[in-house]
Amino acid sequence: MKFGGTSVGSPERIETAAGLIAHSAQSHSVVVILSAMSKVTDLLLDTLNLAEQGQLEDVEVNLVSLRQRHREACAALLPPEAQEVANE
Repeated sequence: MKFGGTSVGSPERIETAAGLIAHSAQSHSVVVILSAMSKVTDLLLDTLNLAEQGQLEDVEVNLVSLRQRHREACAALLPPEAQEVANE
């Protein structure tokens, strides 16, 4: 099973993908391939370009955005006790 960026672009979409995986896994073995969340690859490439240009303040802005986006997804998907470990 392969899920592209928009298929894992939000916590709701991740939950949907996880449900499809769980359902398929009940009847047979599955292999799962996930792309980065929607727009994350573009943001990573932009961050790389900014770093190459020496624009470190803009790099930090992008890194904050990446962290926040993934933390928000974790907060929506993980139980509180798992979030505490993830924030360490």
